[in-house]
Amino acid sequence: MGMEKPPKRLVHLEQYLTTIGKKSALYSSATALGGAGVFLLLTAVLLSWSSLHAAIAEIPRFLLSLLNAAVAASGCAAVWAAFRVFYRAREIEPVAPITKYNADQLPVSETLVRASARPLNEQETELLRPVTHQQETPPDQLLRANHVEG
Repeated sequence: MGMEKPPKRLVHLEQYLTTIGKKSALYSSATALGGAGVFLLLTAVLLSWSSLHAAIAEIPRFLLSLLNAAVAASGCAAVWAAFRVFYRAREIEPVAPITKYNADQLPVSETLVRASARPLNEQETELLRPVTHQQETPPDQLLRANHVEG
């Protein structure tokens, strides 16, 4: 039983680019945090291994153990943060840009321009339809250019 992908919501290009940018930034951050966490954990392993040997004999064992614990805790925190950021990026809703190929999939409530109500065969004979209602605008509300002749 595989996980079904949720349908992508259609959005305008600017929102699509913003969403994709946010997702890629979060995934990049998760990768960087995970890499830093693994590096710190490997450093902690190396410190604990070298503390068993006499290579760092001039550092007191207590301070070396404290440093090792701090590096290991930092590594665990970075890996934990990487998983949190990764799952936050996965929770972002999948989107797709509106194109001329998928614009017909938009819900009617989100469609701004609709097709003409006339049947297609009548449209071929008539290029423009007259306005069915006329609204009279008072002349004092019209903007007129003043021509100054000189």
